[in-house]
Amino acid sequence: MRLHSNIFLWIFFATVLPLSALALAVTYLAQDRYEEEVNRGVHSQQQNLAAELRRHFDNQREMLISLAESGEFQVFQPILSSISSGELPRQYDAHYHRLAVFLRSFSNIRTDLHTLRVMDISGNTLMKIRQGRSYDDVIENFSGLPYVEEEVLSDEYRQQLESIQADTVVDMVLHQRQDNMEFERIMPLLDHVLAVTLDGERVGYISVSYEGEAVDRIIDYASRIHDGQLSLVELNSDNNIRHGMIIYSDDGHKRLSQVRYRADYLQSLREGRIWSEIEGQTDGHIHLDHGMGSYHYFEFQPYRESLVSWLLLLELDAERVSRPFEQIRSGIWSLVGLALLISLLITRIGSRHIAQPVCQLATNLKQYADGKSDLRVSPKGAQEIQQLGSSFNYMADTLALEREERNKAERMMLQNAKLASVGQLAAGIGHEINNPLNNILSYAKLVERQIEAGQEGVRRDLASLREEALRASEIVHGILNFSRQLPGEYHHFAASDWLEQSITLIHSQTEKKGISVNTQCEEIQLYGDRGQLQQVLINLLINACHATDPGGEVRVLIERQQQHDLIAVVDSGHGIDAEDMEHIFDPFYSTKKIGEGSGLGLSISLGIVEQHGGKIEIENNADHGATVKVMLPHQPGRED
Repeated sequence: MRLHSNIFLWIFFATVLPLSALALAVTYLAQDRYEEEVNRGVHSQQQNLAAELRRHFDNQREMLISLAESGEFQVFQPILSSISSGELPRQYDAHYHRLAVFLRSFSNIRTDLHTLRVMDISGNTLMKIRQGRSYDDVIENFSGLPYVEEEVLSDEYRQQLESIQADTVVDMVLHQRQDNMEFERIMPLLDHVLAVTLDGERVGYISVSYEGEAVDRIIDYASRIHDGQLSLVELNSDNNIRHGMIIYSDDGHKRLSQVRYRADYLQSLREGRIWSEIEGQTDGHIHLDHGMGSYHYFEFQPYRESLVSWLLLLELDAERVSRPFEQIRSGIWSLVGLALLISLLITRIGSRHIAQPVCQLATNLKQYADGKSDLRVSPKGAQEIQQLGSSFNYMADTLALEREERNKAERMMLQNAKLASVGQLAAGIGHEINNPLNNILSYAKLVERQIEAGQEGVRRDLASLREEALRASEIVHGILNFSRQLPGEYHHFAASDWLEQSITLIHSQTEKKGISVNTQCEEIQLYGDRGQLQQVLINLLINACHATDPGGEVRVLIERQQQHDLIAVVDSGHGIDAEDMEHIFDPFYSTKKIGEGSGLGLSISLGIVEQHGGKIEIENNADHGATVKVMLPHQPGRED
């Protein structure tokens, strides 16, 4: 909380007594506005629920149309045409069973379906699929056709079917469901019926009956403001039995899919007062006296081809809406008596809340200035003071980061200075040392020719002398290469061939120690001086072989990454000590035994890689050994 907010709160509580009357007036105004917001929210939720229910019924109608347009049903339409003419085709059974299998499969997929019926032009049931099961028992009838339900004899019902427009889904109650004792006579949901035509002539009907579980789920998941009780009422002025029937209710635990043997009506709810208040109205809300609650209602038409309407009715507890404001007003009167005490306490706490963090921050600043650079604070108090503490931590972190960057730059400068000094030294004395060494080798050869037979000891001494001179010559040669820093001949070359050639050059060393070299190389083109980079790789491979125990393994990985080309050499040795890691690139610094290395390999490799614009990183592996990574930058126009 900001500092000025704290000051405002102190002043507010200090003057709460004169402001209490204004606060009470504000609560009444806020209550009125809140009730208006509740009314708008309920109306919006009811509209959304009505739209969702309409979409659901629209989807059901579209599903029935798609079902009638399916290939299996199209094949059965000529059969319906023949039956409408009073004839039963010989292929009836084959087409009947084919369509029945299809409808059973469809019913198993659409579990919300209860009953599918295929009816002839008179409305008699030829096929009945209920919950994935077909009813094939033929009922005796006057026409002699294979009806699976009682024959329809009602002329009024037939006329109702004939009034259905072709290829149009109509919502109605089927005659078969009215006479079937498995269902109550007053059904919550209407059936969807589609008139089927063939070449412009009506040949029959297909209908779908739903249990209502899907509609129950939609209503169940709809939100209720303030845990209101939702009811659904059917308004059907053409049918006195269904008009005002409650088909869904949270309070009475009624569901559209629930089997009921008697109907409850809105006309009898709350002594008929609700019905009398909302009759003839499409939406709004009413308040009943004597704790009878508040009711919000919204009328809509779920069926497109029917005048039947549904009424969404939400019952709210009016006292629950106003109770928070009553509690606020009671609290205001209580605060009047406690105003003085609260003002004193807030003032004391506020003072401590500001002064203590500031003093603590001042102490931390002094300790940081005295050299305790790892000190950080935990921001607390007012927002401004927390921001000050965060700024202190940011300053300390920034200085620590800059100090680390400075130390890193100093180490790089020191490394460059070492390399420069060695280069100058090598340039000055390299040739002077190399000439005497060449003379020593020449004289050793002359003396060896003059040794007489039997003087093997002298011969061995000369061989040792020549080996030491050769080793000194190699060291001088490395120093000269290190000092020249000659520009390379840069070009693209295949990484796989280059790697294979480099491994061949150290084959004698790997074979001597029984070390296996495993490679993983992408087919890419590297860019640079092939010879210089091969010198780098050979140096790394030789170091890896020296670090690996006999019979061990050295792995080489070459791959193209997003920012650079990576060359990684992984040994299976014992890793590099921390004290050696700091000097690993220093010239003439070596962890090998005397006579096994000059300490210039990594220094020369670092210089070559940096000339190519890349860098070298060395790290110990988690299990054992070390990994050396050479990262070379991508070059424009490379050949991938």
